[in-house]
Amino acid sequence: VVLLTGHEPQELFDDVMLTWNWQQWAHISPQFTEILNRMLSYRPGDRYQSVQEVHQALSAMYGPPASPPAQASPQKPPGSHSPTGSVPQGPSPTRAVPPPPAAPSNFQTVAVGRRPTAMHGDPPSSATRSTYPSGSSTNVRSYEKSQDSSLWDNPLSVIAIGFALAVVTGIGSWAVVSAIFNSTPEDELDSPVIVEDLEPEPEPEPEPEEEPDPVEYSQQIELPLGEPRTLEGSLNSNETLNYTFSGSQGQLLNAELETSGVVMTVLGPNGEPVSGRSQRVSSWDGELDFSGNYTLQITPESGANAQDYRLVVTLQDAEPEPEPEPEPEPEPEPTIETERLNIPEGNEGVLVSARTNASTIRRYLVDVQAGQVLSLDLVEGPVTLSVRYPDGTLIEEARRVVFWESQVTQSGAYQVDVIAQDSTSFQLEVRVSDLESD
Repeated sequence: VVLLTGHEPQELFDDVMLTWNWQQWAHISPQFTEILNRMLSYRPGDRYQSVQEVHQALSAMYGPPASPPAQASPQKPPGSHSPTGSVPQGPSPTRAVPPPPAAPSNFQTVAVGRRPTAMHGDPPSSATRSTYPSGSSTNVRSYEKSQDSSLWDNPLSVIAIGFALAVVTGIGSWAVVSAIFNSTPEDELDSPVIVEDLEPEPEPEPEPEEEPDPVEYSQQIELPLGEPRTLEGSLNSNETLNYTFSGSQGQLLNAELETSGVVMTVLGPNGEPVSGRSQRVSSWDGELDFSGNYTLQITPESGANAQDYRLVVTLQDAEPEPEPEPEPEPEPEPTIETERLNIPEGNEGVLVSARTNASTIRRYLVDVQAGQVLSLDLVEGPVTLSVRYPDGTLIEEARRVVFWESQVTQSGAYQVDVIAQDSTSFQLEVRVSDLESD
């Protein structure tokens, strides 16, 4: 298949479907394609089990060998004679029938065997189609003997064996090379591949660089209350600078680094970080919990070289807590003055005139039967009305109104409250009537 297509095995084999895809690059008969595909089958049980089976398949593809003609006594037609005047001796020359032409291929091929040269007196091969001219004698015994000749004398057997060996060798080589290299460029396939298990030489471990000894500096500073102070300088990777100042409990401290590459830790009088997130930060703002000497510790970030820094520190007294505002005195509850209204018989309502103020509520009780209509109309005065059911529940739609009229659903004494913001007089008309029927 490699010789027919001009492609290497790894280009033709589909390792997902476990099939060979080569027919598109070769132009051969369907019978020969079927034989090659069976020889390339992935399952060994689906392949030919012997060279004889391949031989039979190839022979069946090209057809059975021609049977030699039976031996007969030479006869001369009357009046005919040999051109030389004598009877020819020996077998007459044979004429080979060419096989069916195959489609031309553009790829170079390599010979895998050579057909032996026919010697004088040798019988024709089983793959040769021979015809015998009429009147010539043929050695039938010699022809039958050629059919019983060795397997290696048959060119089809040699071709089949060569194909079988090439397929087995190709698949085995491809499997080994693919398993080791996974994929190999085409230009490297022409050269032999030598696979050796070589342990990589261990790389020498780099010698650790000697780190310089850490250096720590301390400096006492004064922080005026309420005035920011700027501290500047430069630190190497192994240096630490401690700024110490005196602080009192309750004071407010604000410290901020305005440059990158360095970090700050705020330490209390006990040498421990103060409350909150105060270790290796860029800024800190909070209240001092104790009185004593505090420390601002400046160090470069991990892996940083010499770094410049700029630190701004502000210390100020705590702001006094504002005095709580006095709670407003609750307003005294207004006084309720209650009065029952009696509507004379024959009249539907009465007109009430009175005075009231912000601390007094004038409440009028009006007896109404269920189904009657209660009407309230404020005739004069800057006051408002609120109406309640006989059980004291406020009627929402009759809250803070100047006019209200509705048919009541329950009997009893309804409460009408007159509410004023200032001392004032008012006039209120109250009417109770039956619902007119059509």
